[in-house]
Amino acid sequence: MSRYCDIDKLLSLCVVIPRQENAFVQEQRLNNVIGLRHALELVEPLHTALGCAEADLLSDMYSTLRDPSYAEVFQKVLHTRPHS
Repeated sequence: MSRYCDIDKLLSLCVVIPRQENAFVQEQRLNNVIGLRHALELVEPLHTALGCAEADLLSDMYSTLRDPSYAEVFQKVLHTRPHS
């Protein structure tokens, strides 16, 4: 569980539009994309781990993680190149 991050905070940081563009902001944006990538990398192992779940909540999470949009977003993040 130590690899799991605060997804809500990460997503809110990814959508914030900075008032100015500088090296610090660019570094933060890159860190946010890396964090998003790591979070998306955990979807498949979590989905696998929940496969045997019997509790309704965990079964619902298992079904939710089967959504192909996670893989689509992951592919987009993987192929995103930073602007120079």
